[in-house]
Amino acid sequence: MEIVSFRFPTAMRFGRGARRALAEFKSRFKVSRPLLVTDASMTQTEAFALVEEVMNQIWPKTWAVFDGVHPNPIEADAEQGFAAWKQHGADGIVALGGGSAIDGAKSILLKIAFPDRALSEAPLAVMPEFVAPLCAIPTTAGTGSEVGQSTVVVIPKFARKMCSAGRRSCRGWRSSTRS
Repeated sequence: MEIVSFRFPTAMRFGRGARRALAEFKSRFKVSRPLLVTDASMTQTEAFALVEEVMNQIWPKTWAVFDGVHPNPIEADAEQGFAAWKQHGADGIVALGGGSAIDGAKSILLKIAFPDRALSEAPLAVMPEFVAPLCAIPTTAGTGSEVGQSTVVVIPKFARKMCSAGRRSCRGWRSSTRS
């Protein structure tokens, strides 16, 4: 039996007001046009309003929202999120919500890396070292999506969930703050 080791090289900031670490995210990764990835219900919450306030301070009029992530992200979420990424001319992603929003954001990174491939056909063995900066702001606890480097997405044509995981497939994905 082979022994496999893994680690979570994720920088974390947590505590009251940690969303202000978005300024660090901006300067460290030179993000000037972030795409905020979430689900539609999150946009109606106080958590969204708090993050929106900070984003308006850091990126006045230069950020956009993609709120089309399903409760269990589907392949179309990645496609539509990637279209929003391109339309906005984004250079970084801020994911706000639970595991679904964060997995949705990570699936958009897969589309950025492999724009002409379906998610199920992405050649994870040749995943680039770095795709685009990602800052996850989790609003729930339990899935570990905010610290893990994998993503889970439903692929309807196979009627199952796909998990892209592993050191090579997700290297460079970032998550760092709690709201």
